[in-house]
Amino acid sequence: MIFNFGPWETKRLPVLDENFPADVKTTIGKAATFTVVFAEEGKPDVYTYQWYVNGNAVAGATAASFTRTAPAIGTENIYCVVTNKAGTVQSKTAILNVAREDINIDANFVDGGSWGGYISGGIVADYSSKIYINLMED
Repeated sequence: MIFNFGPWETKRLPVLDENFPADVKTTIGKAATFTVVFAEEGKPDVYTYQWYVNGNAVAGATAASFTRTAPAIGTENIYCVVTNKAGTVQSKTAILNVAREDINIDANFVDGGSWGGYISGGIVADYSSKIYINLMED
């Protein structure tokens, strides 16, 4: 979209790459970074950025990239609004999918084949967790 404000100034919204920000899958407490990418620069090419999580503006998230530490299991919708003198444009909405970490258990075989270990306590897993049992010979 191009706006003409007199013969001396043309303003154009930037065109954002429709593939960004990209979806991210991660686990609780890990960082996920989101970035907006221009398919075409706007005019003027001076921008402000505001990132949103689930429709709420994130205080201080005013750069072309945004890093979020995954707070809890579930999903969040993340997007950016980019503004220049021609107006505003919203990025694609990315999905942050947060799962529990996979669980690794090491177990030893004792005396040529019998399993010499046990698991006590609770293991919490959900649909997004994988449990790996690593069997090793003593």
